[in-house]
Amino acid sequence: MTDATCAVRERSTPSEARSRDERFNAKWSPEPDTGCWVWVAAIRGGYGGFRVGEKLVSAHRYAYERWVGLIPEGLELDHLCRNPLCVNPFHLEPVTHCENVRRGEGATTVNAAKTHCVHGHEFTPENTRVYRGSRRCRTCHAAAAARYRARKAAA
Repeated sequence: MTDATCAVRERSTPSEARSRDERFNAKWSPEPDTGCWVWVAAIRGGYGGFRVGEKLVSAHRYAYERWVGLIPEGLELDHLCRNPLCVNPFHLEPVTHCENVRRGEGATTVNAAKTHCVHGHEFTPENTRVYRGSRRCRTCHAAAAARYRARKAAA
């Protein structure tokens, strides 16, 4: 088992596993409208934290590995419910990091979903230039360059 996994399947007696499950189940509260199991105990980095032995693991990873199975290597868990405090293993799906970011609600996802520049020009392969990881509209760039040349000529 690698460091990336939460080692749920570490060797323990049935009574230790049962007491661990009892501890875990005491730390979440059901949300009836969404079906989320909302973590109400320790929070670290916006996610629930749960102690397994001497190791603090992500509560959602613990839940998934305990009730569904190991998280495949190279994948991470996406909260389908978009609630990072949810530990319902059936609200979690193993996906690649890129897919997890694409499904998110951050700036990267918002910008990737845009089909037109701020001036209304469509992002097509012919009208789009990628510069330092960002898309640039060629039409707007050409117009800005023409304005710059006109200012220089007038000076």
